[in-house]
Amino acid sequence: TDVPRDHGGLADLDVSVEEFLSGFDLSERTHQFLARFGSLGSGAASSEWSAITALSLIAAFDHSAYAWLAAVTDKFAGGTASVIGALVEDGDPDVRLSTVVERVEQRSGEVVVSAADGSTFTAGAVIMAVPLNVWRDIEFVPELSEAKAALRREGHPNRMGKLWALVDRAPDASVFGADSDLLLLAPQYELDGALLMVGFSAPPSTLDVTDGAAVERAVRQHYPDASVRASLAHDWNADRFSNGGWQTYRPGQATRYMSGLQTPEDRVYFAGADTANKWIGWLDGALETGARAAGQALMTRS
Repeated sequence: TDVPRDHGGLADLDVSVEEFLSGFDLSERTHQFLARFGSLGSGAASSEWSAITALSLIAAFDHSAYAWLAAVTDKFAGGTASVIGALVEDGDPDVRLSTVVERVEQRSGEVVVSAADGSTFTAGAVIMAVPLNVWRDIEFVPELSEAKAALRREGHPNRMGKLWALVDRAPDASVFGADSDLLLLAPQYELDGALLMVGFSAPPSTLDVTDGAAVERAVRQHYPDASVRASLAHDWNADRFSNGGWQTYRPGQATRYMSGLQTPEDRVYFAGADTANKWIGWLDGALETGARAAGQALMTRS
């Protein structure tokens, strides 16, 4: 799991999940369940993403497909914001919010980062931790090397939708529905006599997670008598600073580009869970790649 997928002769596994499952003697119902179960971890249809992504994550979870699902029940006591706050307090960085990077230019012995508001930042090294699907909106001078340029152009197919809904008249039980707009709907907390539930949607569903009426209809696919008091969601697919969910390799990408995704571009280094070896797309992958990029920068700049 710590070796890039383009090392090790794994091309036979770098096929679509649909093709991979078709190689087994599965009943139609089992095939459908596994394909849609995989969509919970990919935000993509089974024809769009590579089985090697799924197999990589299962391997990371000690070869347990169940652990891949069950791990999402772990939570930070103070929420994710508490972790970010602790990092900022410990490192005391100069944080610039609402500063949109448009250009990263390498010059002799330095890197100049230019923002949309006209401000520039100069440093001896730069670590890029923006999502892969945002690279296309940043100009790199010189242009990125072949593997990164290809992934920048192709992008990944994750279009996961996530929502929170406060639901009345629903049982305190998680549900999964392969043919439903909400693949998974799971109660998290009891609040004011109702259940606060988290739900996930992925292609081929076109559910608009920001549409309250559509969300209620989707909830009722699982709980016909339920009513939704309120729902809340952010459309990460329409957000220009994410352009989709986390990294989900398309068939053929990982075994061609993965190590190139992690290789420095002279004074520019790449981090973020989209570039991880082991924890692809997970918070653990951000830690994994942050340590890698920092080590690369320190080693080559010392």
